[in-house]
Amino acid sequence: MKQLFFLILPFLLASCASHHGNINNTHTQTDENHTYVDLAVGYSKATYVFGIGGLNKDMLFAEAYRNMRMSYPLEPNQTLENLVVNSKRTRVGPVLKHEVITIADVVAWDNNLQIDYSDRYLNQFSKNKILSTNDFKLNDQVLMLDQKEIYSVRIVSLSDKNAVVFYIDKEGDFQLKKLNLSKLYWGEDANKQYNDYKVGDRVMFKKPVQQEFEEIESFIRGLNQQKLLVFIQGLGLRSLEYDDIKKPDKKLEN
Repeated sequence: MKQLFFLILPFLLASCASHHGNINNTHTQTDENHTYVDLAVGYSKATYVFGIGGLNKDMLFAEAYRNMRMSYPLEPNQTLENLVVNSKRTRVGPVLKHEVITIADVVAWDNNLQIDYSDRYLNQFSKNKILSTNDFKLNDQVLMLDQKEIYSVRIVSLSDKNAVVFYIDKEGDFQLKKLNLSKLYWGEDANKQYNDYKVGDRVMFKKPVQQEFEEIESFIRGLNQQKLLVFIQGLGLRSLEYDDIKKPDKKLEN
């Protein structure tokens, strides 16, 4: 039995990753003027243990496309063009994670094109899917703090507690990241307000010093229902609880 364990151990510890992708040029009206207005993004994932579990390959691609259509409702003169499909497989021992991301150009046509989608068609995309939760919804553009850097990210998948976001890193590469909803923040453009605070407010960070607090001038860069993203003078960006800050004394503001 012990010998069998050592024979299996290298397999259990082995890990590898592979990537596949393709681009489909799908322009339907090459003779018409058009404008590229945005990117639509979809994501899906399945996990297999010894090959068991999750969706099959074809359904995984269909699920990513479905999520893309749900996250970006099209206007009457818009279509999705130039579909890019990327697939990533990551194996760690007997566990295989298969991720699929779809990206398409959102194109607005400069004519009187009218495209109508029936309720029956649209219901096939939204049935039994989480479109919004905890004040966030698919395709929302929000902020994320990673390695002391703020990134503008797009939500491409949602669950009750977590989200998968799509963003461009410092090297200009596309990235996906799964994180708790409490680590996503609304920026200034969202015009959100929680607990009488909003982005841009000047506040005081209550830094613990022995058994007292030292108040340091700070500014809110992002916020959500539970936490704030705050720039603290001399300390940089921090994720804080609402109890960690206070409004400045009125006499100090004058």
